[in-house]
Amino acid sequence: MAGLLPRKLFSNSLFLPGLPRGKLCFYRGLKVYLELTARLGLPGSNGVKGFASTWLRFRLRKGWEYLEVYRQGRRDRGQYVTCYVRKTPGERVPRVGIVVGRKVGCAVVRNRVKRRLREAIRHIFTGLPPGTAVIVSALEGTADVKTAELERDLLLVLKKMGGWKGQT
Repeated sequence: MAGLLPRKLFSNSLFLPGLPRGKLCFYRGLKVYLELTARLGLPGSNGVKGFASTWLRFRLRKGWEYLEVYRQGRRDRGQYVTCYVRKTPGERVPRVGIVVGRKVGCAVVRNRVKRRLREAIRHIFTGLPPGTAVIVSALEGTADVKTAELERDLLLVLKKMGGWKGQT
């Protein structure tokens, strides 16, 4: 186990086993370490796989990215979610952002809704065409809804808008 965990060199950097000694990675946290080891194919890489690492890399992060999608994208509403979709030429991957406002509930409820939306997006992520930026915004009654219903509603809205090219 000791060989799989990184060795600290400085207070904010990690030395990854399997990389040449001159290369340092200035990342923090075990999650990032596991993602890097999975990407590099190093031992101990089975912690973060699949969608967790994909979600970290392909989500909308900055406020200006959200503003671009809100202003220039198309909007459609389902029973539980509102989706904003914008096609960005030149991008090779789809990007996804989740918004859950205070009207949905307290912080615990909002975080639960975010987890459920993330799980629903995980199932349909591969059907999103490259270069698509999607914002999924939860509506008020979303707190009591199961993940399968959220996924159905999200898929219906994305199909209606033309932001989903996968198979059912």
